[in-house]
Amino acid sequence: MMASAFFALLAALSIYSVSFVVPVTALSYVVGSFGSATFLHERVSLHRWLGILLVAAGVTLVILGKD
Repeated sequence: MMASAFFALLAALSIYSVSFVVPVTALSYVVGSFGSATFLHERVSLHRWLGILLVAAGVTLVILGKD
């Protein structure tokens, strides 16, 4: 999985700029926490969800600000 993620990162970097790709990789926090809560039935605290919401909002701002 790590190798496929690395090659996907390289492919994204060959298409988009670093200032766009690196913030988008922060979405792994959103996906990981959602997956652990959904599939593994782990408890994710409210503070962590609020942090994830802030990360997702920041990535959204980067995506919307891209020209």
